[in-house]
Amino acid sequence: PAIDAIMVLGAIGIGPGDVTPEVLGALLDREAPGYGEELRAIGRRRVGIGALSWRAGAGIAEGALVLGLPDSVALTDEIWESVICPALDIGVTGSLAALLPAMKAR
Repeated sequence: PAIDAIMVLGAIGIGPGDVTPEVLGALLDREAPGYGEELRAIGRRRVGIGALSWRAGAGIAEGALVLGLPDSVALTDEIWESVICPALDIGVTGSLAALLPAMKAR
């Protein structure tokens, strides 16, 4: 109950060792597919076509926000500013953090 957010970096591609999406998917109560779409869009602009194979995503698991993120150093700042910070900001309407109190009450 004390954990509000979990961020997992890497292993989100389509290679045989990239199992993070399956592991996280089994834990999630609700998915938020728009976050993965945004991460792929950022990646496509910055690192190229390979970003389209990223299976990054987000959701809620047992009342905690879960983000599966690429481990691309080239994208760290942009992902932090445009995706992670707004997702974690309870003051942003529609953010995942704004949904946490209701999800924890379930």
